[in-house]
This record gives sequence, structure tokens and C-alpha cells, in this order.
Amino acid sequence: MFYMTNFTLEASGVNKKDYAAIDKEVQRLRVFDSGDIEYGYLGTACWDAADEDMRLLSARFPDVVFKLYGNDGDLWIHYYKGGRVMRDGLVVTVVGNPFDESKLEDEVLVDNGQKYSHEA
Repeated sequence: MFYMTNFTLEASGVNKKDYAAIDKEVQRLRVFDSGDIEYGYLGTACWDAADEDMRLLSARFPDVVFKLYGNDGDLWIHYYKGGRVMRDGLVVTVVGNPFDESKLEDEVLVDNGQKYSHEA
């Protein structure tokens, strides 16, 4: 099964002399709708070969670190350099605050027999 994913691609350690060559290679991927090497690329695609393509791109520019963000329902970041990949570039931690009655909003809703929003 294939999923549409929102991608953002950034690069660091890029020599200005390589800007045009990297832009050309990224365009060959046919994934990104807009952007450039200086400010990053954005695209939405079903790109099931992203890992292989990005490893190849990074092998062609071995001194550049490519950072690929993905959002396909899950958020993730992968880094690529010299044909290699690091897949654990994002750690998301969600912490719930304990109940604190002093933080309740001042406005009190009074029950006057009104219906719930989806009630007929």
C-alpha cells in the first residue's frame, strides 16, 4: 500500500559551486514541487523509494548532509551522507500535565437543558 507523504529536504555543508548540480539532481527525483538548495525543497508524493533515492543522492555529493523530513501521519527525520542513512533523527515526547483545578477557566457553563452539538 502506498501513502502520500509531505516531504521537506534540506542540505548542509554545501559548497556554493555545487548548488546548481544539486538542484539539477533534486529535480531529477521528481518529488519536490518547489524550493532550492539554499532554502530547502517541499513536495507531496507517494515516494516508496525515498530511502534508496536519498542514499544515491548523498553518494553523489558525499560531503553534504541531507536532512529529509516526512509527514505521512507520523513525523520523522532521516539524515543522509555519503550513501549512508541515519533513521532516528526525530524523537517526539508527549507529556500530559496533571489536573490542576486552579487552571480551570473562569467561565462556568450552566446546564439549562440544552442539547449536545450532535444530538437531534
